Amino acid sequence: MVEHVDVAVVGGGPAGISAAVASAAAGKRVCLLDEGSRPGGQIWRHRLGQVPDEAQSLLTKLDAAAVKVLFRASVFDVEDRQGSWRLTLSQGERRVAITAEKLVLACGARERFLPFPGWTLPGVMGAGGGQAFLKEGLELHGERVLVAGTGPLLLPVAASVGKAGGRVLAILEQTPWRRVLGMLPVLLAHPSKALQAAQLGRSLFGVPYRPGWWVQEAYGKDFLEAVRLTDGQREEVLECRWLFCGFGLVPNGELGVALGCAGTHAGLQVNKAQESSVNGIFAAGELCGVAGVDAALAEGAIAGLAAAGVWDAASVEGHRLVKARARARSTGRQLERIFALRPELRGLPRPETIICRCEDVPYGAIDPSWGSRETKLCTRAGMGPCQGRVCGPILIYQFGHTPDTVRIPYKTTPVGQLIAEEP
Repeated sequence: MVEHVDVAVVGGGPAGISAAVASAAAGKRVCLLDEGSRPGGQIWRHRLGQVPDEAQSLLTKLDAAAVKVLFRASVFDVEDRQGSWRLTLSQGERRVAITAEKLVLACGARERFLPFPGWTLPGVMGAGGGQAFLKEGLELHGERVLVAGTGPLLLPVAASVGKAGGRVLAILEQTPWRRVLGMLPVLLAHPSKALQAAQLGRSLFGVPYRPGWWVQEAYGKDFLEAVRLTDGQREEVLECRWLFCGFGLVPNGELGVALGCAGTHAGLQVNKAQESSVNGIFAAGELCGVAGVDAALAEGAIAGLAAAGVWDAASVEGHRLVKARARARSTGRQLERIFALRPELRGLPRPETIICRCEDVPYGAIDPSWGSRETKLCTRAGMGPCQGRVCGPILIYQFGHTPDTVRIPYKTTPVGQLIAEEP
């Protein structure tokens, strides 16, 4: 059986929820699809009954709206069926098909990893991945934890480590002090964010914050034991049990690319109504470039209204959303400049350092003259279960590769579900 809706929204984070609520309020039949077990995406990830305060209002609106929500649902195929879109998804052991007149892609972003010797050791994980584990109840019981990488996410991760009983040794920010100080005008322009930063600062009192430092190498036999860090001139070794290390976010653009939407690895291109280069496909949030939750909420609402055919930029609400979007995008560009990756990070991998974890491809096996296709054919990098979602951004950063083509299935899917059950 195939279910028919007016608008299908892919992604249940702030952008997707905002889009679904807006389309439903316009009287459209809406289906919201998400791979998680609860709405909120990564930024509002929570345990049952522990909804973050900032998410409460929108999630309440979602509960009250006439929106069909499918959780644990992964879209693995999309077809253009003469003006409508047919989505095929895997939901546990079920194969589900949905047709929609319009699509809103709100697929969010994922963490960017950069390789260094020892980055595949147990106990080393992304800052965002560590945050997800902590939100799901990971307890650290006094264990020594180092938080490193770049971006504003490092502070809430470190605060979560403290709440989970861990001992934060330091926060290493690869951006130098002169650029970190560029955050002051951003915070002054956003009093609510300045308040959040002040609260985080109080919770992290006594934890060393070290701009201009980064991880060079992680040591350990069966689990992480120590980390060597540097500022480019000095080196130190810290014994620790956990390293939460993240280098920002990259958009989950694979579905949009597969459907022919124009864009780059930094995000899909959209017009003022959040419509992509493909008629009937809209995009919102981090998929259009990483800019945070405020941009996601405004763009999601615009995309939802536009997909429902009622977007009016000249209305009072339209003017508010356009202003909020512009403000959030401007802040996103400022943060991108402040936390730009330093070139020294490219020199961290050794020939034996793993680049593609799925296929165990070492750095030395990749010829710098190759493009993405040659690298895939010669080494299988990007051909494992994650389909390049981890190593792809690494190859772009290290070698200047361009993203390769995206083919079905877009996500790992049981073979039996690839067999069509209906026309």
